[in-house]
Amino acid sequence: MKAHENPFAPDRVQRRLSFDPELAGTTWEQIEARWKTLNRRAAIIGLHGSGKTTFLKAFSKRLAPTYHVEALFFHYDQKNLTDDQRQQVLALTNQKKAVLLVDGEGHLRLSECRWLRRQSQHLEGYLVARHRPCRLPTLLKLKSSPELAQQLLERIHSPEAILRQEQLPHLLRKKGGNLRELWLSFYDDYASSPDCDPTPCSHSHPRSSPGKYTHPGILSPCSRPPCSKR
Repeated sequence: MKAHENPFAPDRVQRRLSFDPELAGTTWEQIEARWKTLNRRAAIIGLHGSGKTTFLKAFSKRLAPTYHVEALFFHYDQKNLTDDQRQQVLALTNQKKAVLLVDGEGHLRLSECRWLRRQSQHLEGYLVARHRPCRLPTLLKLKSSPELAQQLLERIHSPEAILRQEQLPHLLRKKGGNLRELWLSFYDDYASSPDCDPTPCSHSHPRSSPGKYTHPGILSPCSRPPCSKR
């Protein structure tokens, strides 16, 4: 298989795996109703690679027609807001119907979290993605499972080439339940096949980059095996 045909290329995964509330046992109507009930201040809880960033991307699109939505991303090694990020938040407090989405709030120092939440009192909404519950009420808890991985795998790849379902529990456990890393490992398997086209890669793969928010998977310069862009 040529690398540009890799079914687990990040751009293909992004297109096919937009957030589906049914896979989380809910609906958009229920999520939005709870969001309103919680006074539009809440947290999305889930471990690495469970779909938090993918959810924020989808939710921001649903909010965009009504609200002014901005987002911040914090990597695990970023403990403090940058000056630019502080200015972004302060400017947002002057916007009408402003909503701030914060991916990785739990990586920040407690004092920085408190500063963000104080500023959020001037906003129409504040939604954070964290690994563990916090003082903010939980809007949605996301959890990976072999069954979920199988359902997603069927959306990414053609049924005849899908790994057998009984293999997924072991593979997902090796990745600590991280679905994003599972797809990247499948990408590696295809990219390392003998007939893979060694054309240098010209697109990005999912990797985190401090202070920059993108959806889903947090794209950064390619560190994966060579491949060609679709």
